[in-house]
Amino acid sequence: MTFGEATEGDEIVAEYIFTNIGASPLEIELVSACDCIRTDWPREAILPGEAALISVVYDTLGRAGETEKTLDVIFKNTDFNGYPLVKQIWLKGKIMPKD
Repeated sequence: MTFGEATEGDEIVAEYIFTNIGASPLEIELVSACDCIRTDWPREAILPGEAALISVVYDTLGRAGETEKTLDVIFKNTDFNGYPLVKQIWLKGKIMPKD
């Protein structure tokens, strides 16, 4: 998600909505991010065809300049080879220095 420009010290709120397009329930184990980002995600299984929301709050204090943050969504499910299923979401924009 691109948020454009924000002022240093602002909190950027982003919501990522996705749909389980698979044939079995999806369960998120963890959304991994840096200390400047708070995350919230569904703790219950997401059934096939259901939509779910991952919420992100990015604290921009002390982070002026261009920024791009990548978050890993780690599922309890595995891929076809038995490896953990991991997807990435991102947050990108420019933080203007506070005057």
